[in-house]
Amino acid sequence: MSFAYKCSVGRGYFIAGVLLELIQFPEKTTQINQIETSAIQGLGYDGGPILLVIYLSSIFLIRKYPITRENHFLIRTQMDQRT
Repeated sequence: MSFAYKCSVGRGYFIAGVLLELIQFPEKTTQINQIETSAIQGLGYDGGPILLVIYLSSIFLIRKYPITRENHFLIRTQMDQRT
């Protein structure tokens, strides 16, 4: 596994933990009826609008990345010459 993969997975776990803390999701519950309604609604907010904002912002950032097919080909050519 690459370092970038480990960093992105770690960041994802961290954000998930923060979101679960914000909605006060219980840590050690085995029965669904022990989970408060507000925590279940919080999961809906986490899985809905919050993730939508994250996805849309990533699309925006990717679209602003200054690379073209020509730049990509030039970079690949330079990398192939190094090996």
